Amino acid sequence: MLPNRMTSPKKPIKKHYNVSPFDATDNEIGKICSICGSGITNGESIVLCPECNLPYHHDCWREMGGCGSYGCAAAPDIKKADYAPSDTYVEGWTSEKRCPECGSMIMSNAVICRVCKAEFPTDKPMTKEEWQNRIYDGKELEGVRIKIIFQSFFSFLGCFAIFSFPINLFALFTDNWVYKVKRLPKELKILHYTNTVISGLWLLVIVLYLFGSMIN
Repeated sequence: MLPNRMTSPKKPIKKHYNVSPFDATDNEIGKICSICGSGITNGESIVLCPECNLPYHHDCWREMGGCGSYGCAAAPDIKKADYAPSDTYVEGWTSEKRCPECGSMIMSNAVICRVCKAEFPTDKPMTKEEWQNRIYDGKELEGVRIKIIFQSFFSFLGCFAIFSFPINLFALFTDNWVYKVKRLPKELKILHYTNTVISGLWLLVIVLYLFGSMIN
């Protein structure tokens, strides 16, 4: 007689799901991809979960390896991890990170905060300081570009030098101006420095002219 042997039940084999990407239609546009946390826009390549029918960006689905909905049969297998500190970043659909803008806990792959709607330049976690000093981009960059072009107009007009030079100089040494110089992309930062030099030269010309008038 063979001795009894303790045997563990076999783990069910995870079903492999094949999905076919397609361009987002009116039915999916505006819905949130729960993997990255951003909205689906017109023309983006997306897939639908074959189990729960939720829409995902095709790249997000491939990176995750399945559905991002907890409990869905098409979700990837999760390995139970040991406890990790709250500031430790581990990629995966069950991990979280802290929003640098509002402090809320959001999905680790999110590029938009579901609470304050802040948009991040990367899905990697950012500290409060990194967030505050990030390079301008998106709509924020468009607004800053208009402000600098407007400022350039007055900087190149000598009659406004008495105002434009102090403003340009003030912006260089403070974060309380309408934009932060340290957050400007390279080309706009050069433009701001140029505005400062030009307006400074104009102011010097005005001072020399007034000084010469007083002597004469």
